[in-house]
Amino acid sequence: MASKTLKITLALSCVTYLSCPLSALAGNVMVQDITEKKGIASASTSTPVTNPTSASLELKNNTVTEKVLPNTDSISKPTETNYQGWEVDAAGVKISCTNPHAACTESEKVLDTLKILFKAYSKGDLDTAGQYMDDDCTTFDEASKTLIVGRKAVLDDLRQKIHGWEVSDSPLIAYTMEHPYAKVDGDMAVVSFVAIKEFGGKNPKKFKSHCTDIFKKEDGKWKKVHYRSNWKEVVAAAPTK
Repeated sequence: MASKTLKITLALSCVTYLSCPLSALAGNVMVQDITEKKGIASASTSTPVTNPTSASLELKNNTVTEKVLPNTDSISKPTETNYQGWEVDAAGVKISCTNPHAACTESEKVLDTLKILFKAYSKGDLDTAGQYMDDDCTTFDEASKTLIVGRKAVLDDLRQKIHGWEVSDSPLIAYTMEHPYAKVDGDMAVVSFVAIKEFGGKNPKKFKSHCTDIFKKEDGKWKKVHYRSNWKEVVAAAPTK
């Protein structure tokens, strides 16, 4: 465990420059710190789950449609592969990966693992998601300032968040990963990207985050060992008088 923690620490230090804090967005929008909201805050502060099983089974049975999103970045690096973006639509939630950057063929496999994970999330299929998480997977919840440790605890946290989106009057309608960059170093990999979550319904909202996911290759399969995000609400700037 100590060795794995050291590897995670080293991996995070290598991508500090890719995970700079959000300060502002282009155009007429600004970024505001997120506060506790139904279905968005951490499991420790969210509404208790009543009965997510039936909703999760219904999501699993929904048909998933998928299409390729060609890379539109005007500048390509000769050291990168030709990995293309994608869009998945399941249960009314559109999940997209735009303009991805894979440093090598192994990096493509890491991005493919992210694709599997997000397809599983969109269907509420946490059994599949759990197969791509390390037993000691961790995540840091910014809302509660709590480190969530272990695959079971991480999956329980995800389960409550997904249930919150399902029962909310402002359900999740879209999740986009922008410019994910995957870098592999031995049996460790780091993916950094900008993510955008959109909620519809009665109170439409949009959130943005710089995210870092760390993976470890175990028995030929890339598994997530840590991930961190810091969601901020994107709100329209007040009109100037």
